[in-house]
This record gives sequence, C-alpha cells and structure tokens, in this order.
Amino acid sequence: MLVAVYQVVGNNDMMGREAKAVVACDADPIYRWLGEIYIAVAAVGSTQPADAGHLAEQYRAEPTRQGYGLLALGYTMIAAMAKIIDGHVIRGLRDLAAVRETAARSGDLSACASIDFNIARAYVLLASGDLAISKVKNPGLLMLLPVAARKGRAQLEEINKTLVEHDMKGLIPAVEYQLGLVSKHQHRSKEARSHLNAVQDMLSAEPHAFLRHEALKALAELS
Repeated sequence: MLVAVYQVVGNNDMMGREAKAVVACDADPIYRWLGEIYIAVAAVGSTQPADAGHLAEQYRAEPTRQGYGLLALGYTMIAAMAKIIDGHVIRGLRDLAAVRETAARSGDLSACASIDFNIARAYVLLASGDLAISKVKNPGLLMLLPVAARKGRAQLEEINKTLVEHDMKGLIPAVEYQLGLVSKHQHRSKEARSHLNAVQDMLSAEPHAFLRHEALKALAELS
C-alpha cells in the first residue's frame, strides 16, 4: 500500500526527511530500498511528479536486479501516479491497470487493493478538478470526465468491501477520506460528514496523522 501510505502517516516533507535518514544509515539493502521508495512516495504526495518519476526510475534498478519484484512493482505504481499528477491521466491510468494485472497474476491482494485505491483516487482528483489536465493531450478524457466521480465512488466502495473481507484495515481510513471527498464534490454533505468522521474515529489514537488533519479541514468546509 505504498502510494496510499503518505495520506495516512504524515506530512510529506517530514516523511521525505525521515526516509532520507533511513537511506543514509544504510542498515541493510532492503531497509535502504524501503527508505528510497518512501522518498519517491513523498515526492508524489508533494505533487512533484517529475521528481517522483525520476526517483522511481533511479531507485527501482537495484531491487529489480536483485529479484525483489514486489518493490519493483511499487516503483511502477509510483511512476504511474506521477504521470497522473503531471496531467497525463489516461496514460497513468493505463499504466496502473497494467501493474494491477501483474499483481493479480501473483495473487498479491494487498498490492491489488493499493492499485485499485490509486485508480479510484485519480478519478476523484479528476472529478474535483485537482489535476492539471489542460496542459496535455488525453485521448478519451472527455468521455471520462462526466463519469469520473461515479466511477471513483463505485471503486472505493468495492475496495472497502475487499479490505473488510480480507481484514486489511490499514488502507480503510484513506478509502473513507476519498469517499468523503467525492461525496463533498457531489454535494452529498451528510454522506461526506459520515465518511470524514469515520476517518477521525479510526485515527483517534493518532492525533497528528496527516490524513486526520486533512479530514478535519474537509469537515470544516462542509459547515
């Protein structure tokens, strides 16, 4: 659930600094690779797509060479999200779908859920107008825009069912937050409050969680 993690655990700048400290201590290769992947995640979360794409390409080489396919898959996911945030929406969604096929073939339910979440999150960003899509060509985008909110909501609701069914609870606050955002966009204020309050409840033991802070901001905008 690598790309979704930044929404749950904290400020992107803070996470980037901590990840760099992990890499610098060079405890062992896997520890260092995990630090590197979070540096790339922080770049995506800070909406620095060029940096995120470059870091994904740079960092994926060694774990791929060493046969750590799951980490390499995470970098591919990051690169796809970087494309979406950079405005190349259709291309990024296509890349995420290809990554999901690979994860599904390997039977990795956690990776599939994370990829599905990022696809749904892209739909929500698209529906809310928070993507810089006017700068690039996106064949098929005109057909996608009118249904983006509906597709995002449907996918998020399906992901929630999967997460509960397989007891994968770590991603649920992020899913609830996105459901809150898409409900807010659709002017379904009662539903938006329900989802955003659920985020507060689930992260009540983490008062400084970035996602909890963002949910509070969204709730205030509904008042």
